[in-house]
Amino acid sequence: MPSDKPAKSQSRALAASSPPRTTASPAALDSIVVVGANEHNLRNISITLPRDSLTVFTGVSGSGKSSLAFDTLFKEGQRRFLESLSPYARQFLGQMEKPRVEHVEGLSPTVSIDQKTVNRNPRSTVGTITELYDHYRLLFARLGTPYCPNCQVPIASLAPEQIADRLLAEFATPHSARASGQQPQGMGPEDGPATIVYAPMVRERKGEYRKELDDWREQGYVRARIDGTVRRLDEEIVLARYKKHSLELVMDRFRLNPANRSRLTEALEKAVALAKGLVALDVGDEQRSFSGNMTCGKCGQVTLPELEPRLFSFNDPQGACATCNGLGMLHQFSAEKLTDPDEPLAGGAFRFFTQNGNVMFTEIDTDYVLALAKALKIPARTPWGELPAEQRRLLIYGNTDTAMRIRNVFRNPFLLLETAEQEGLWPG
Repeated sequence: MPSDKPAKSQSRALAASSPPRTTASPAALDSIVVVGANEHNLRNISITLPRDSLTVFTGVSGSGKSSLAFDTLFKEGQRRFLESLSPYARQFLGQMEKPRVEHVEGLSPTVSIDQKTVNRNPRSTVGTITELYDHYRLLFARLGTPYCPNCQVPIASLAPEQIADRLLAEFATPHSARASGQQPQGMGPEDGPATIVYAPMVRERKGEYRKELDDWREQGYVRARIDGTVRRLDEEIVLARYKKHSLELVMDRFRLNPANRSRLTEALEKAVALAKGLVALDVGDEQRSFSGNMTCGKCGQVTLPELEPRLFSFNDPQGACATCNGLGMLHQFSAEKLTDPDEPLAGGAFRFFTQNGNVMFTEIDTDYVLALAKALKIPARTPWGELPAEQRRLLIYGNTDTAMRIRNVFRNPFLLLETAEQEGLWPG
């Protein structure tokens, strides 16, 4: 009969190599205890993690970081949470397989955010994916206290009378007195800048607004500033349904001086009542806006709109940074590294042409640049470094706010050049 001594010795060796099973202890209530994890490339791992703290797993690729964090801890916590639900709810969620681990103690319901390296969208963040960003925007909009960035004091409200006082003190002064710093001796009825008071009714919203325009016309309003242009309400106004529009009713037009203070105050009161505290003005060549609820009472230079969630969203034009458009970064270039100061335009002053002799992704080539230089009256035989700074800036940066569109260059490569020839405008 064969002896069983080798088998007994082997079993004793396996028992000695395996970790002892632990039982719940008072210390385990403050820790997460993992015993015998064997998921994927883990080999019988036992570990104790502190609760109420941030624990980071580090190590080389393939060492089992994700297997322990996601496939063991998160998977077991999610499985336990789903098992606590009713059978009716579990039938829609499916059955989760238990991870390969002996047991886990002190584990709470878990939430995990997967690591994704394929998403290159800069507007997609952890906050937007988990929708935590939406909750923060709502919190700031409802409970936030706005501060003046100049004075560092809370923004206070201004009554229409206070707005009128500020406007009269700033603008209703003869130009000669303002230039010399003297006190004004009085103003005639025709003195003061031309002023228009608006009530902002719609701000950057999509829609046709046909009913609103008809209602305002029936109420006796004659003009409105629509997308920056003052138009009469009795003319036909057609707005694109899926484009954002701004509509501002004209309350009154007059010369800003103390003699018209009553008209100014009345127009401000009507605008604040109609636009829920907002008012906008054209005073001469300057544009001003005030809010009956959000104006700095110390300097009077900072006026904020009513707090709403979209003001705290970098994906909304109202809340995005005007410099980076909400992306958090700027893509800029150095003109010195892209040009050769010793070469003229006709001899290769620009270094950004491809091997095919064109600007990448466009049909702009050397002949196009020479024709452009002729249209803008820039000498093509003068070395780039000897050209006046204004001409160099004109070629690279342009002299218009219209940005170059690649689709325009593809559809009509000489469209921008024709514009430069006819109107003298070049987008750079």
